[in-house]
Amino acid sequence: MDFVRDTLSSLGLYRQVRLLRNRYFRPELGRRADRWRRLYSEFVSPGDLVFDVGANHGDRTELFVQMGARVVAVEPNQALASRLESIFRHSPVKVEAVGVGSKAGELPFYVCTANACSSFSTEFIQSQRKQNNGFQWDRTEKIAIVTMDALVEKHGNPGFIKIDVEGFEAEVLAGLSHPVKGLSFEVRPDDSPETTDGCFDALARLGRYEFNLSIEERLTFELPRWDSAQAVLRAIRRVETSGWRYGDVYARKSSS
Repeated sequence: MDFVRDTLSSLGLYRQVRLLRNRYFRPELGRRADRWRRLYSEFVSPGDLVFDVGANHGDRTELFVQMGARVVAVEPNQALASRLESIFRHSPVKVEAVGVGSKAGELPFYVCTANACSSFSTEFIQSQRKQNNGFQWDRTEKIAIVTMDALVEKHGNPGFIKIDVEGFEAEVLAGLSHPVKGLSFEVRPDDSPETTDGCFDALARLGRYEFNLSIEERLTFELPRWDSAQAVLRAIRRVETSGWRYGDVYARKSSS
């Protein structure tokens, strides 16, 4: 399978073949992608620069490219970063095989048997282990850490940043001092209050933002209108009893 993917990627055909496969043989994925595009259309326009921090397998990177954006895909898992390089080699995508944190350096990256749960955060891993989901963090890599400011200096100021880094979101935002028009960061009901509060505090230092919340794959907003950080925190507490596993807080610069 890797040989086929790499061969198609080298010819610039892999992404087109994958899109055709999803359209005709996995239509549910195509419908979900359409819903994601509708949600992101409020933040991403053709020609925009987007940072996909925690790109993983590149599903969101693909969406952003389809929407006409230029993308910096940031992925610390070295195997996945190499895969992204192969898949998007003929696309307006630059891959950064690094982690993002509050300061430059190097940190241990705990690689999970489920790639999406690999993390720099030991608190996140401890929380996941309590859920007895069978995941194993059986390998550690030393990964270079850069700040968001460094990425901005290298690539330009993005119009939108997607942050999905398994409990390390507050660290990512702590390294950003350039206001951006919009961004999202992942939250979980089992996050420590300090993690979510740290994200809101970092954005408060950048300027006035308004917020909303989307839970799992509903791809709709929980609040009827864009509101304050406090309103989103109340919404998170309200839905904690409904068994949700993850969600995303969306932030956009306030015009008031």
